[in-house]
Amino acid sequence: MEYNTVQKLKEEWGNKPCDHPRFEKVYYTGAFLINYACTQCGADFTIAQKLEIEELRKKQRHRVF
Repeated sequence: MEYNTVQKLKEEWGNKPCDHPRFEKVYYTGAFLINYACTQCGADFTIAQKLEIEELRKKQRHRVF
């Protein structure tokens, strides 16, 4: 996702809560940056944060009640 698009998403989304359903790598003028952004709200995440969220979701899906 283009860096400027991420900034616009952040502006439009505001401070509403978001469960960050999907992430995309962020790039600027064709070069990938080292972070990811939520495709819904534009929040920035490091690769470690992204992996942590995905792992938590995976555990929640496989939780036995």
